[in-house]
Amino acid sequence: MNATRMVPSRGRRSFRSVRRTRVSACVIAVVLAVAGRTAAQEVPSVARVLATTQDVSSSDDVSLTSPTPTPFIDGYGGEDINLETAMAEWLQDQQRRQREEDEQKKVEPLVVGDRNTVFETKVSPTNVSAYSNLPTDQNDFVRVSGTRFLVGCPPTEYKIVGWNTYTLIEQAAEVPVGSFSADFSKRGKMQVLEMLDAAQLAGFNTVRTWAYNVGEYQPFQVEPGVYHEPSFNGLDWVLHQASKRGVKLILVLTDYWEHNGGVSQYQDWAAERNRGAPSLFFGPAQTTSSTASKSSFFSDPACKRMYKDNAKALIERVNTYTGVRYKNDPTIFAWELINEPRCRGCGDVLQNWIEEMAKYVKSLDSNHLLSTGEEGFYASDSRGSQRVNPEVWAATTGQDFIKNHAVPEIDFAVAHLWPDNWGVFTLGGSLGAEFTEEWIRVHARDSMRVLGKPFVLEEFGVVGGRGANSRGLFQAGGGFFGFGGAGGFFGGSSESTEETSVVANYYRDVYSLVERADSADRALRGSMFWTWHHEDLKPLAFGTDEYSVFTGDDAFEATKKHASVLRDSTPSRRGVRGFPCVRDNNGREVFAIGGIGYEE
Repeated sequence: MNATRMVPSRGRRSFRSVRRTRVSACVIAVVLAVAGRTAAQEVPSVARVLATTQDVSSSDDVSLTSPTPTPFIDGYGGEDINLETAMAEWLQDQQRRQREEDEQKKVEPLVVGDRNTVFETKVSPTNVSAYSNLPTDQNDFVRVSGTRFLVGCPPTEYKIVGWNTYTLIEQAAEVPVGSFSADFSKRGKMQVLEMLDAAQLAGFNTVRTWAYNVGEYQPFQVEPGVYHEPSFNGLDWVLHQASKRGVKLILVLTDYWEHNGGVSQYQDWAAERNRGAPSLFFGPAQTTSSTASKSSFFSDPACKRMYKDNAKALIERVNTYTGVRYKNDPTIFAWELINEPRCRGCGDVLQNWIEEMAKYVKSLDSNHLLSTGEEGFYASDSRGSQRVNPEVWAATTGQDFIKNHAVPEIDFAVAHLWPDNWGVFTLGGSLGAEFTEEWIRVHARDSMRVLGKPFVLEEFGVVGGRGANSRGLFQAGGGFFGFGGAGGFFGGSSESTEETSVVANYYRDVYSLVERADSADRALRGSMFWTWHHEDLKPLAFGTDEYSVFTGDDAFEATKKHASVLRDSTPSRRGVRGFPCVRDNNGREVFAIGGIGYEE
């Protein structure tokens, strides 16, 4: 089949050195036009590209003969400068101009066109220009100061209001058979645009998604180091469109649960290589050999090598729409090592893996934040509060919330909350309700007092009608860190049961925790619900993903209200001298209190 055809690696073209006393801008334009037509004619119709430094992303810096752009129009200065240098300088000047134009524009909801809009598909560059290596303003990246997220200069606090999704790349790549066996070939990109526009209007600022496909029939990485280029192009496009709307992405590098892009796939590849068998993978997910448990992934040298290679391919990727390398793109909020890792009875092995991979990712990308992606269970010998675990089994998963997030390269702590999946609501009565409040409270406390890092509840969800109280899950007193106030932290939903749902009430109660933590300046800096799907997928997802939320649902509206509350809040920061900028335009460090900057 055509999808299996390999793409030959094309070497870097070199420009002949041109020594002239003067070359006009017209000549440069002609060269660019001819080169563009030639490149367009040479682009093959293929599904995959090799993940080499030339085919996917090159880390080679493009050296410039002149340290600053020339003042001549179109970038070519003339005397004794070769064409390659002139082109690099021209690209540098173009990016500067684009940056200046972007700063002058206000981000507003975009008109995405009609349902028949045709989107251009681009091809990953085989020659990497100076454009992708140009420096980015470090203040554009979200960074950590104590237990806060900051962005910009003067810096403002970044409070996460977001969602999880696992279909973004499939939709953007317009794959014909994706999750739920959905056909994204006609409306995939439009679905993404409509959701991003809705997110911007609702005040959602962060989406957590997989940096791989989970659909059975179109893997993102089809064999070690070989990628389905339309899918990679889809991720490029998502980043490009999200940046226009002020939405940032948390990208997860692999998954304990899924086969495609996950632990089992790496183990299958390692086993096939050991047997000398072909490593191509197509069709429905296969089952990993029973002789190798999933836990071996964290110690297998071949699996670790392939994981690192994939991480490098992503981090060094040059976006085909923006020309910016992923590691230089502030649209990415953070990388995550793995979704919900488990290493039963081998916590030390998992800890060593987290330490090794965190160091590796940070060695490639020091711009972006990094976290684990785990559920947040406590080991039996943890310094934290293992009593908050849902059941005894949680202490055997190999996770240790404190130890895993204490790794220096891990910038912020995360936890997930699945009371239905963990069997908590089967306890009945107030016990299930009390668990949720205690789970959030303890993790936020340990993040602040023990780790000294921000904490994000990055996954949470509930299935309605399974033991949850429809008038609000949390009605016990006690408060959160002692700031619950009279009558306890929760008092149930203020809306009548006729006007809301069990799921929406659960969302409201979780958001109330986040809002009160924010007002008291605690470590809990945001939350992300699971999961938001486009309306087109409702007939397919509604019966398959029982945690699905759709635009206009009560839970969606509760999240919009929560975003508004956080956006409008101006909490007092007692005992805080200021939040540091990286540097201002004059190279001086700047601090800010309450959004007002002052110089040191």
